[in-house]
Amino acid sequence: MTTGLANADTAPRQDIGADGFTPIARGEPGEAAIAALERDGVVLLRGGLGREWVDRLDQAIDEAIALAGPDSYTVAMPGEPGFFFTDNFMWKKIPAFRDFVFDSPAADLAMKLLRSRTLNFYFDFLLVKEPGTSSTTPWHQDHSYWPVNGQQICNIWTAMDVIPKESGLRFVRGSHRFDTLYRAVSFDPRTHHPHEIMDRPLPPDFDSLDHEILGWDMEPGDSLIWYSRTFHSAPGNFGSRRRRALSTSWFGDDVTYNDIPPGTGPASRGEDLVQGGPMTCATFPRVR
Repeated sequence: MTTGLANADTAPRQDIGADGFTPIARGEPGEAAIAALERDGVVLLRGGLGREWVDRLDQAIDEAIALAGPDSYTVAMPGEPGFFFTDNFMWKKIPAFRDFVFDSPAADLAMKLLRSRTLNFYFDFLLVKEPGTSSTTPWHQDHSYWPVNGQQICNIWTAMDVIPKESGLRFVRGSHRFDTLYRAVSFDPRTHHPHEIMDRPLPPDFDSLDHEILGWDMEPGDSLIWYSRTFHSAPGNFGSRRRRALSTSWFGDDVTYNDIPPGTGPASRGEDLVQGGPMTCATFPRVR
């Protein structure tokens, strides 16, 4: 792990999997993809989940929006035609999302990419940016929001639509090696994140710093996988298409519960978890 921002991006600026990687078999990312993730903090898998899962989730997303739960979140700026919608824990109420967690290749991909012997599912997170949405996603580390300790944590962010690089996620290459955990920030520029941990520094403005930024054009079914400490952001959606994606988060062997203040992650804290103990419970089930 690095000792500061200036030295974090030390990997050679070459061979970054510019076109992504294709899994070598169902649930098998291949060693080249694993090595890219470990080097860069993020990797793109082309078509890793299979078209059948894209089709199933495509139908379920409208149901998820209609059944938006108490933790759903909408950012709509005055005078704009679009909006940014998020919700989580769809797997608890919609069969297609539950089937995705337990039966799709996602869990096997996560376990292999983390080089883990076991795997727990954390939560699912639906993101919809309608056309004409200026709302951006600020630079952040997912780990800052979550009550966890450990390194074997990843997200699998799967495109449900064609997503051009210009409106897709952006990553700071090598930022998973930063030794600092930064403050959780609100995705709504008009508000502050509740229960901010003030002794953490604010995230840097990587757009004004000399770090290599990675991004890709994506097709439906392509998946971005990154570590929980990898810095990422996203622009607004000024194109003519929706930008829908499903993110799922996964824990490996070394992850334990960290009892930070409520309000810094998904609302559910699971059942009977204790500081420094394992994450396995009904809400965060072991799946492998």
